[in-house]
Amino acid sequence: MKIRKAGKSDINCLLKIWEETARLHSGLDNYFDISDNFAEHFKAFLLYILKSSNFMVLVSEINSGIAGHCIANKSYYHPLYKVKKYGEIIEICVTKKHRRKGIGTRLVNEMLDWFKIQGITRIECKAAVLNNESRSFWRKSGFKNVIEVLYKDNSR
Repeated sequence: MKIRKAGKSDINCLLKIWEETARLHSGLDNYFDISDNFAEHFKAFLLYILKSSNFMVLVSEINSGIAGHCIANKSYYHPLYKVKKYGEIIEICVTKKHRRKGIGTRLVNEMLDWFKIQGITRIECKAAVLNNESRSFWRKSGFKNVIEVLYKDNSR
C-alpha cells in the first residue's frame, strides 16, 4: 500500500469512493442524502482544493487502484481564542472491500504528519452520530468529543 498526494487524474476514482461512503451515510440519516448533480459539484470541489495550499488530499493506492482517500484543510479560529489555527480532517473514505485493513489509520497518520509540518497541532474531525464504525475509528485514533452539534428540522 502506498499513500500519496492526489492529482487530477484521481478525480473519477475519488468520486466513486465518495459516492459509496455518501450512500452509506444516506442510509443512516436523510441529512446525508446526495443531490442529483453531486458528481458535478464534487469534481468542482476537488479541482479547487487540489490547487489550494490550504487543503491536502491523500490517496491510498493498492495494486495501481485507489482504496481510499482523506481530505483535510487548515483553518482558523476566531481571534478571541488562544489557539489561532487548527486542522480539520473533512473526510476519510475507504472502499467497503478495503475497510478494517489499516488503510484509514495510515491515511490519518500521514495527514497528521502534514499538519505537523504546517505547524498545526490541534486537529478536528466530524463523525456521524449514527455511524458507530466511524466514531470508534476516530476514538481509537486518539480523537475525543469536544462539542455536540444539535439540529432541528424547522420545516413543519
